Amino acid sequence: MEKAGDFKGAIENMRQAIEINPLHSNAHNFLGYIYALEGRDLDCALEHLKKALTIQPRNGYFLDSLGWIYFKKGDSKKALAQIQKALIYTDPDPVLYDHLGDILFSLKNYNEATGAWKNSHSLTLHNKDDLGGEMPNPQTLQDKIEKAKKLIQQSY
Repeated sequence: MEKAGDFKGAIENMRQAIEINPLHSNAHNFLGYIYALEGRDLDCALEHLKKALTIQPRNGYFLDSLGWIYFKKGDSKKALAQIQKALIYTDPDPVLYDHLGDILFSLKNYNEATGAWKNSHSLTLHNKDDLGGEMPNPQTLQDKIEKAKKLIQQSY
């Protein structure tokens, strides 16, 4: 439902899944992450991620979601710590590197942000056949890289 653009229906299905099984960690992660993407109900999103991580504490995608919630709440330092943990527990993932770049950029660490976005861009281009999940837009990544490069040049 989410991939078809029916976020409301997808959210309702995940809520029902949690009613049936309160320990459904993937449903908790989904709700927390979707709320973070939309920038709403961030305290509720945080609660869902904490529940998911009590069930699967080493799930890199759950840690990424938690980091993204902290980022949306304006706490980039907490976000960075979670994303760095997430990278330990997952295979290289373009979304995680995109998130890492955004967080590093918000902390004015433009060199490392550029590197993270370059990794994301490379992974995005090499994973074109992967229709499974979320994928960053290569042009958006390139725009972010250029913006960071300009800020780096201005600092000299």
